[in-house]
Amino acid sequence: MIKMINLKNTKGVTLTELMIVVAIIAIVAVTGVPMVQNSRYHLNLREKTQTLVRDLRTAQSLAVKENMTYKIAFDIAADSYRVCKDNPAIANNAGDPCDPPPVVATRLLATEGMGGVVTLVSVVDGGGNQTSISFGGSGYVTAPANPPLTVTLQSCQAGERMQVQVQRIGGIQTTTTKPC
Repeated sequence: MIKMINLKNTKGVTLTELMIVVAIIAIVAVTGVPMVQNSRYHLNLREKTQTLVRDLRTAQSLAVKENMTYKIAFDIAADSYRVCKDNPAIANNAGDPCDPPPVVATRLLATEGMGGVVTLVSVVDGGGNQTSISFGGSGYVTAPANPPLTVTLQSCQAGERMQVQVQRIGGIQTTTTKPC
């Protein structure tokens, strides 16, 4: 036999209860969105820093493998750097240490998007500003003359800077600071 359901005794949701739930969801969304956005900025800065470290290690590995000098040339004005094989036999009139090629990689740091902007702040050794770092066939730093070399990247949206430090023997480490 089919049983009939009595709808008169079922309870529903009142408009007030529904509005309270919507208000709670709105409050959670308003407080959560800035935290998610800051996390994205921070992750973008970490990603760019890890890419730089990976490129430094690639240049170091190629230098050892080929017993050649590999250079990472930084361009602070363009927020970029290039990894290339150093060829001292070729004179360069333009002042570009990676011209002519072979260029192994070119990286642009200041790409705008969901993760904010990451900029190249400075490249400094013990004696002042530098524009490049070279690894010799032994994997050791051959230039600059006064290591350690410190490369600083920043994302002011994330409110922090990350520094990559390269030691004379080729050791690479990163640190995070919050000066923005």
